[in-house]
Amino acid sequence: MIYLINLTGIRSATTATKETVNAFKSNNVKQAELMNLIRKCSEVHSTLVKECSMGQGFDRHLFGLICTAKRLNRPYPRLFINNVYERMGQFILSTSTLSTDTIYFGGFGPVVPNGFGIAYNVTDEKIGFAVSAYKVFFIKNGYFCKFTQFSRIKGMLQNFVLN
Repeated sequence: MIYLINLTGIRSATTATKETVNAFKSNNVKQAELMNLIRKCSEVHSTLVKECSMGQGFDRHLFGLICTAKRLNRPYPRLFINNVYERMGQFILSTSTLSTDTIYFGGFGPVVPNGFGIAYNVTDEKIGFAVSAYKVFFIKNGYFCKFTQFSRIKGMLQNFVLN
């Protein structure tokens, strides 16, 4: 029963995230202030995670509106027929985590043809990553191979783990 599964995306591009990133880019922010911003950012993210796990994220509600319009053979609401909505669903990087000691591999892959999926699991004793991408994706007049970008992401994660 797919309606019992919660697949809402956690949209982590919040004001708290933006403030934290901008502080890191600045050269005149003290470490204590950075730590406070990281804490605030983590609290906002934790709230989003809780809301989404309780079915209060908005992605599934929007999906429900589209399905209802389709099922009733009605036109889609104007919200769904614009560039902003189209871009809102273009997640080039899709991440997922399994926070458990009993499952060592799994997660979502890319959610758009030109995207990447990074699944990860962090336990007390180990960390693991799985990186995935479609082999090619169509661009207007031909195909584009993402091997170079895929290799770069995989290499960055390997360097992180090994160093």
